[in-house]
Amino acid sequence: MLAFAGCTPKAAAPQEATPVAAPQPAVAGPRVIDLIPTGDQIKFTTKLIEAKPNEELKIVLKNSGTNGAMVHNFILLDPETDIESFAQAAAAAKATDYFPPDYADGAIVHSKTVGPGQTVELVFKAPATPGKYEYLCSYPGHYLIGMRGVLEVK
Repeated sequence: MLAFAGCTPKAAAPQEATPVAAPQPAVAGPRVIDLIPTGDQIKFTTKLIEAKPNEELKIVLKNSGTNGAMVHNFILLDPETDIESFAQAAAAAKATDYFPPDYADGAIVHSKTVGPGQTVELVFKAPATPGKYEYLCSYPGHYLIGMRGVLEVK
């Protein structure tokens, strides 16, 4: 990023976090996407991630909450997976970090749950097939309240 600093005519004022993580120019290593739940609110800071087919991504889920009971995870689903059924099954899967083993074939990648102040990182390749892939936090109730987003491969 620093190599491109001199290419802009003048510095832009700092802005709030954008709800879209757009593809960036090719760099060494995976492109990093920070998903930070907003304090103790039940939502991701990024609702849309755009990626190229087979692009290597690194999801960094940082739980910035302070409520000790507020845990989160990240699960990217195959478009064929019924997200409502998945979320219901996940709510009963506490022993497996709210990831239902019966739905393992329907998930592309998933993390363990993280509590306040914890971080988990996932490195994976975006699907090769263009389309929209939903992601969610499967902790009970979080998906229903709105802790979800879309990875759009194009």
